[in-house]
Amino acid sequence: MKRILFGGWIRAIIASVFIALVLATVAEAFTFILYWAHAVPGETAGQAARQGLLVFYVFHRVALQVSTAAIHLPGGIDRAIGLPSGYQADTTLAFAFLTGTALAIWLFLRAGRWVAQVGSPVERMIQGAKIAVPYMLLCGFVSSHVALTQRFPHASLFVFKVSLISSFFWPVALALVFGAIGGARSTHPHAAREWLEWRFSDRWIARWRGAIAGARTMFFLSIGLSLLGLLIAAAAMHGWTSRFFGAITNRGVPAGLAVVLVLVLAIPNLALWVLVPSMAGCLEVGGGVSPSATLTPYCFLSYSNTLGHKLPTHVREWAFNGFRELGAPSTWFLLFLIIPLIAAFVGGMRAVRASRTEHPREAFFVIVLTALVFTLMMTFALSFAWVTANISGEQLAASGYLRYGPYPADGAQLAFGWSMIGGFLGALFALRRARAPASAPSEQPSPA
Repeated sequence: MKRILFGGWIRAIIASVFIALVLATVAEAFTFILYWAHAVPGETAGQAARQGLLVFYVFHRVALQVSTAAIHLPGGIDRAIGLPSGYQADTTLAFAFLTGTALAIWLFLRAGRWVAQVGSPVERMIQGAKIAVPYMLLCGFVSSHVALTQRFPHASLFVFKVSLISSFFWPVALALVFGAIGGARSTHPHAAREWLEWRFSDRWIARWRGAIAGARTMFFLSIGLSLLGLLIAAAAMHGWTSRFFGAITNRGVPAGLAVVLVLVLAIPNLALWVLVPSMAGCLEVGGGVSPSATLTPYCFLSYSNTLGHKLPTHVREWAFNGFRELGAPSTWFLLFLIIPLIAAFVGGMRAVRASRTEHPREAFFVIVLTALVFTLMMTFALSFAWVTANISGEQLAASGYLRYGPYPADGAQLAFGWSMIGGFLGALFALRRARAPASAPSEQPSPA
C-alpha cells in the first residue's frame, strides 16, 4: 500500500512536464509556420506564441472563450454558419485537432509504461494514472495566464481565453485513462498471464483478448478506409479538386503550406466525419436559442439525401446557414457503405482468430464483447470530433448554442450495429476457413 500511495510521483511529474513540453513545441511550431507564411497579415511573434498555447489546449479539446464587441468573421462565415453577425457576443467554442490528440494519447501510453515500475497490473495501472495529477495542475494553472487579442482580416477584434474548468477536466481525463492503460501494459507478459489466470478463467481471458484485438482492427481500419475513400472521391471530382488546390496556391507556397498543416492536424477529424455518414448516419447541424427551444437537427450529408435527391422539409429552419445551396450528394456516395462493412468483417475475423474460438456460439459472444469495445472507442473519438459553440451577449434576445458534425450518441449506436452484423459475418467466415483444412480428406500416398 505504501508503494502504491507514495511511489512513482517523481517519475509522474517528470513525465507530465515532458509531455506538456512536447505538445506545446508541436503547437508552437505549427503557429510559427503560419506566422512565417503570413497567414494573418500584421500578426506579431508574440501573438503567434500565444496562438501556440491556445492550440496546445485545443489538442485536449479544452474549450476556448471568445469575446468580440460586434461579431464579424472573414468572408461572411458568421452568416453562413448562423452566428448573430454585428452583435456583441461571448462564445464558448469547443473542438479538437485530433492529430494532436492522438500524439498526446501516444505520449500518455508511453509515459504510463515508464512511470509504472513494479507490482501487479492493478498496481501498475494506479502508478501510470498518477501522471494525471501533475498534468492537470500544470494545464489548469497555466491556462489562467493564456490570453490572446487579435484582429483577423475583414473581421472584428477578438479576445481568446481558455475555459478554466475545461482546462482541468479534459487534460486529467486523457492523462488518467491512457496513463493507466500504459501502466497496465508495462506488466511483463508472463506475469500478466499469471495474474489474469489467478482471477479469470482461460475462456474469459481468450474472449477479452479477441474482443480488444477485433475492436482495435475495426477502429483503425475504418479510419484508414474513410481517408482512402475521401481521397478517391476528391480525385474523382476534378472541378472541386482543382479549385481546392487553386485556393491553396493562389497566395504562394508559404500560405499553401499553412493550409496543408491545418489539414494534417485535422486528418482524424475528416476521417470520422466521413465514417459516420458511411455507416448510414449523418453530418448534422443542431442547436437552438435555449435548451427548451431547440431546432430540428439538419442532416446535411447522409444517404437519405443521396437516395431522395431532395432536402428535408425542415431545411427552412436552417436556410440562413446556406445549407439549401448544398444540394444532395451523388448516388456514388452509396459506395461508402463498403467502409464499415469491410472494417467490421475484418475485425470479426481478427477477434475470432485472436480468441482461438472454434464454435459459432462462442464466436457470437466474442463479437458482442468486440462490439462493446468498438462502440466505446467510437464514442470517445466522436466526443472529440464534433464542434460545439455556446453563444451569449447583452444585445442578444436569448443565448444560443450550435453543434456541427457527427452526433456521438448516434455514431455509437451505428458502430454497435455494424460491428455486430459485419463482425459476426466475419467471425463465421473465419470459422469456416479454419474448419476447411480439417474437413478436407487427407491424401494417401500411392503405392509404389
